[in-house]
Amino acid sequence: MTEIFMHQFNDMVCGKTVHTSIGLRQISDARLLADVIRYLWGGKPGMEFPTDKIWETSDSILQIPLWIGFCEAPRCIYLQLATHRKKDFFYPWCASARPDRDAKAASEYSRTQPLKFVMVFSSKAAIEISHLRLCMKAEAYTRQFVFNWKVALETMGDKASAMTARQMMPMCAFRNGLCTELHGCKNPHQYSEYVRKSRGE
Repeated sequence: MTEIFMHQFNDMVCGKTVHTSIGLRQISDARLLADVIRYLWGGKPGMEFPTDKIWETSDSILQIPLWIGFCEAPRCIYLQLATHRKKDFFYPWCASARPDRDAKAASEYSRTQPLKFVMVFSSKAAIEISHLRLCMKAEAYTRQFVFNWKVALETMGDKASAMTARQMMPMCAFRNGLCTELHGCKNPHQYSEYVRKSRGE
């Protein structure tokens, strides 16, 4: 669990090529989660709990699988992710230096300026953030970053990463087509086919 899996992405967002990088290192995995579930529920009649099913819930026990991410992305992405700080065990950090203090041009401290940051996150945090940030009404930069985050988890090759990525989807897909936005995108079933395929249905 000490290897860092690095991923580089170049995406066209709002007519511009946006470079992001996401490196993931696993801190705790599905085996630890299974041990906790067996300890809490194992041996009790009628309380058998399939560990695979837990990822389809919003149970707080999904804060046990943890990763650390080493990222570089436009500043606006970090600022939006930072609003989720401390929720469901999500902690982002960036260098505290303020480049705008001696910036010679506005572009040196713009929303799209590349920024290196680190994030520690749980399975539950990644899933909950995706419900909001993969919405078609979310900002395009952040939506693309969260999609890349999902792809990075999918390619790690372990159970916790794969099960987490599988549940990373917009809220409308998670709620089977029910949109929770006041002014939605009018297409709540846009992810239905993808969700069915990802679940093997």
